[in-house]
Amino acid sequence: MERAGKGEMGWGARLLIAAVLILVGAAAAVWALAHYQPVARFLGVVPAAEAPALPAQQLRPQTDAEPQSAATLNPAIAEQIGALQ
Repeated sequence: MERAGKGEMGWGARLLIAAVLILVGAAAAVWALAHYQPVARFLGVVPAAEAPALPAQQLRPQTDAEPQSAATLNPAIAEQIGALQ
């Protein structure tokens, strides 16, 4: 088994440096996701912003709606409706 020569790192040192770099990268990614909301939303870590809820008045059906009178219709359409009736 050969020993590391001058200026060369052994496999243990390389493994240690790789592990440290991976941990630093993971820590930087967690910090970025915690401080930059659009990236976290893009990656699916946080749910997208929900649409604002509609007021209760807009949610109920409009049963009191009056039918459109013939005076507000186009005269040509009103004539066709009259002919059909």
